[in-house]
Amino acid sequence: MALPTSPFQNLPYELRLAIFEWIQNREDAKSFRAMDSVNYCLITPTIFLRHHLSDEEEHIFHMLISNWAGESGGPKDGSGFVLSKARWSDFEIYNLFQGALVPGTIVKKRGLICAYKQLAKERLSSWDHIQLRRGIEPYHRLQALLHDAEFPFVGYGYDTTTDTINAPGKGVVPPILQTNCREKVKEVVDQLDAFILNKRGPSTKDYRGSKLFGCFLTAALGRFRTLMGQRIMRDGTPHPSTNFRVHDWFTYGRNLVLGLVDLMELSERIYDLVRLERREALEATTSVQ
Repeated sequence: MALPTSPFQNLPYELRLAIFEWIQNREDAKSFRAMDSVNYCLITPTIFLRHHLSDEEEHIFHMLISNWAGESGGPKDGSGFVLSKARWSDFEIYNLFQGALVPGTIVKKRGLICAYKQLAKERLSSWDHIQLRRGIEPYHRLQALLHDAEFPFVGYGYDTTTDTINAPGKGVVPPILQTNCREKVKEVVDQLDAFILNKRGPSTKDYRGSKLFGCFLTAALGRFRTLMGQRIMRDGTPHPSTNFRVHDWFTYGRNLVLGLVDLMELSERIYDLVRLERREALEATTSVQ
């Protein structure tokens, strides 16, 4: 005796496709495709990508949005700032991101990603290289301070007798050694250093010559310079000296630098996506021939 079939199993193919096209949420669309073998075969990868982003596109889109929009929905010094380095106006950047945030706008979501993919296809000009060098020079000066054993890494509010910091608004910070401060700061900055000094392997040569890399790094260096400049200061003593403020580094500054590292890793993923698409296009052309 044959088992009774559910009403869904009797749905015609056209109606199944119509239901899929109506689904706006990407995760719901993936679940609908995996509902049974008929749906899985009927909704091909090509049809799915016609209406939703791929897994890698979704990750890149999420990272671009999370690095741009703050609690108020306004731009930050992140992925939106990168486009300003490619001579996009604030108005153009705002419209690009706001359009991509509208639910169900797959074309505008891909348009946002394509704005960065286009940068990956362009090469750095001589002027771009000059701008990049100008951005790297202050970074190297900051690095010199990080390795200067005489440079104090405790900052304003540090009491040498008790080895504690009186942080405004936070009270007394638990005892913290100056050497520990220096090493903790260097530990995070070295992660950004890997991008600047090309410590990530020879396979990144083409990536480092792209406008994508140049714009992301220029943006990251500018934000890093501002961030560190706010922490390298002269104290208010009769004989002022320059020092590094650490009272909010472990709760604020450190996370900002790690955010810049995430931004640079995002640029690598965008470049890898472009390279994958090029290879797939070439393979498709070769198979046709």
